[in-house]
Amino acid sequence: MQRRTIAAGLVLGVPFALDLVVKSLAQQWLVYGEPWAIVLGFNLTLLFNPGVSFGLFPVGSATGLVVMMTLQAMLCFGIALYAWAQREKAIVWPLLLLLSGAIANLVDRFMNGAVTDYLDFYVGTLHWPAFNLADIWITLGVAGLIAAEYVLKPKDIQRFDKSE
Repeated sequence: MQRRTIAAGLVLGVPFALDLVVKSLAQQWLVYGEPWAIVLGFNLTLLFNPGVSFGLFPVGSATGLVVMMTLQAMLCFGIALYAWAQREKAIVWPLLLLLSGAIANLVDRFMNGAVTDYLDFYVGTLHWPAFNLADIWITLGVAGLIAAEYVLKPKDIQRFDKSE
């Protein structure tokens, strides 16, 4: 149990901390809305997302922000409970990575009133909506869950031993 808890703490904590550090650096070094060209097709551009994914459903009031953060916190709590109850390693690790990104975005929204985005990919004049490391953690977590569900055979799924 102790090894599992330490490993889970690292899978949850390291990406969470890395995301918040990089968001802080982006806020210090980048000028809002001004792209900093890295390579063709990729800029660092500081933006703030007041809504859900890709800026959908932006909150327009303090009440809206509280409602959104409450919903985010409830989702994070539900994911955490589900991860804690899981015994299948192939399910736990992606859940923790997803949770790490979700909590990092929630903390960022709490601190700034919006989620800090800075990764800006584009082709010509077409830009993918800006995103951040937490969004990558969430995407990798979801991809891991899909892989565990549809790619692994039931006999390949390793279960946690109660002594871990």
